Amino acid sequence: MPRKCLLAQCLLSLLLQLGLEDIKYFKHHSAGSIREMILLIGSVLKTQLVDDISRAKCLGLLTDEVCDVSNKEQLVTFVKFVNPKTGKAKTAFLASSSLLENSSSATANTISDALVAQVEDAGIDKRKLASFSSDGASTLINVHCICHHLALACGDANATISYIKQVEKVLIQVWSFFDSSAKESAAYAKALLAVKQLSVSNRGKKKLRKKLQKACRSRWLSTEKAI
Repeated sequence: MPRKCLLAQCLLSLLLQLGLEDIKYFKHHSAGSIREMILLIGSVLKTQLVDDISRAKCLGLLTDEVCDVSNKEQLVTFVKFVNPKTGKAKTAFLASSSLLENSSSATANTISDALVAQVEDAGIDKRKLASFSSDGASTLINVHCICHHLALACGDANATISYIKQVEKVLIQVWSFFDSSAKESAAYAKALLAVKQLSVSNRGKKKLRKKLQKACRSRWLSTEKAI
């Protein structure tokens, strides 16, 4: 069965389980129909989210830049607030915007304009904003993530120590040698367990045999995991 038809059937089945009895008469399985269904479901979920946010006394924003599969630079934003229905903190996806659609570069002004537009489009009262989180920027005065700070400090420190650089080089060479072959990777893991006589749980053994971790400074603690 084509992937699009399978996805359409899954969506229709979901809507039927949610109580939409008449949806069983809907026979359109085209890409356009699938897109409209997904957008409609997203619109309903966002309406419910905005309704919960409007009842909250305050909220915070969490945002970052990412590139999607089509290599478009997007500003993805989440909102965090205390759900008035449950009394518990909730983090939910709010919106995503293409940063380079109306700008040549993702400058501070571009990001700021996109963020304000996301908040206004959702109908959120900006006076309720109590916090803002990002991965750090020189144009912001905020509390930088301590984990990100530590990762950056470790990466800069490693660059000045020749011994650490040599260890990183060896780890990356080992990873690149085995990464392209599942057979070689499994053989290496078995040999490692036998020679080093590692005392790990069954779950740890399965994880070790499945994949070797790449040492990479841009990923927190990946060097330790690689070792």
